[in-house]
Amino acid sequence: LSDLLLVARLDAGEADLATKPFDLVSVLSEEAERFGVRAAAKEIRLEVCVPGELPVRGDPKRTGQILAVLLENAVRFAPPGGSIAVSGRLQDRWVEASVTDTGPGISPEPLPRLFDRFYRTETSRTRGKGGGTGLGLAIARELARAQHGDLVAENARDGGAIFRLRLPRVYVDDELYVATVGPAEAYLIRQAQKLGFETRRARAMPDAMPPRRR
Repeated sequence: LSDLLLVARLDAGEADLATKPFDLVSVLSEEAERFGVRAAAKEIRLEVCVPGELPVRGDPKRTGQILAVLLENAVRFAPPGGSIAVSGRLQDRWVEASVTDTGPGISPEPLPRLFDRFYRTETSRTRGKGGGTGLGLAIARELARAQHGDLVAENARDGGAIFRLRLPRVYVDDELYVATVGPAEAYLIRQAQKLGFETRRARAMPDAMPPRRR
């Protein structure tokens, strides 16, 4: 029922989504630690390889929900003695987090429809052993897109599946100063936010201009 309610809110544009800078590393680490016990119970090795910081803009709680779906699928399909790799990297305007498992991979037929709502087949990774609603991956992708990101899946070269989550990058070392906020300045601020700049209100202009974006 909760999944159906969330779908309805996403369709209506009424989902409770925060838009703020946060460190994706902390969310990745938290979810990996949470699923580590379940992976160990199946003798699956869960590895996390991330840099010191991955600054993104979005909703940390909903992002954790996306990663939980991906890790649950990975634990479900990775065989005993297999492995799951959780990684993250900076990529131009984006930050990418990936979850890779050594399971059977994704058959060519369901791959294009993997994120469709209610899509369930015996080979589809949208379906758990108990059936489920067929909404987990669909909701995960819609939550990613609601944060101006995306979620895609592909087969790994050496077997297994890779799910890649992309979220807008925040350039924490950059600042944009605007003396007054009229229509033109408001437009400039919106464009800067789309590019990942963090904007905030200042009482006075600084004495010197900050460095350009790296």
